[in-house]
Amino acid sequence: MLLVALLIGWQANVHFTHDPPRKSGGSDGAIHVSGKKVRIEEPTPGGTTIVLFDGRKLWLLFPDQKQFLELPKDQAPLATVPPLSLEGMTAAGTEVIDGHACTIYERTAETKAGRIHQRLWVPDENKKDFFYFLRQVTQTDRGATKADLTGIRQTPQPDSLFKVPAGYRPK
Repeated sequence: MLLVALLIGWQANVHFTHDPPRKSGGSDGAIHVSGKKVRIEEPTPGGTTIVLFDGRKLWLLFPDQKQFLELPKDQAPLATVPPLSLEGMTAAGTEVIDGHACTIYERTAETKAGRIHQRLWVPDENKKDFFYFLRQVTQTDRGATKADLTGIRQTPQPDSLFKVPAGYRPK
């Protein structure tokens, strides 16, 4: 069943909270996941930013300018890309979110860009056959981003969601 869930993919609405708070931009976006690929759509003060990560490459897309920036894959956590498995994470506690008992998993990494600490709130009833999470927090030396997920749906995700669109130029 897990293999089927990873092949089908899933998507959710995301509510972002930043510390320090952003002075402008929105707080509601989306996440799309298919296997080891992730797409995060987030409103920012400079317009919508889309983060694409396929496990090997990391891109930031700026749709308003039809531009993209390719970054080293080790910067994925800095772009708030969540872990897509519990590999390398340890259980750190429990919490109930929206009536769902969750186990909180965490990992810390030292990178050239500084310390990165990530936490995932994984629902206990679903983690064995369908990996998703209800909350993700990424803490760096520059601040923190919390992403609360709602409306999670298993649904096929087209490959085109995880590619730099034609016509975009490097930033």
